[in-house]
Amino acid sequence: MKVLVKICGLSTPEALDVALDAGADMVGFVFFPPSPRHIGFEAAKRLGARAGARALKVALTVDATNDMLRDIIDAEISDVWKQEKITPAKPATDVTTVTPNPYGDRQ
Repeated sequence: MKVLVKICGLSTPEALDVALDAGADMVGFVFFPPSPRHIGFEAAKRLGARAGARALKVALTVDATNDMLRDIIDAEISDVWKQEKITPAKPATDVTTVTPNPYGDRQ
């Protein structure tokens, strides 16, 4: 069985290079302003371009709004989106309003 390795919270070219050189399969960028690992869209876009095809890029969001998800998609920052939810009273982002479902009406 192959183990996939994701290194998340990357925010500098140096940290990204270390993760890539170590063979990370995925590199993650945190889009959550309260986090010390938060990164802006432009910085993440530069790091994503630097990573190229060497690893999948993961966008980690917390209680993301549809607008935030659209911004991540429009900036072509990531290949994968990971949503964390910490606010129970807030509804989860409705991804279907942001991007078409590639599986049609299937659940």
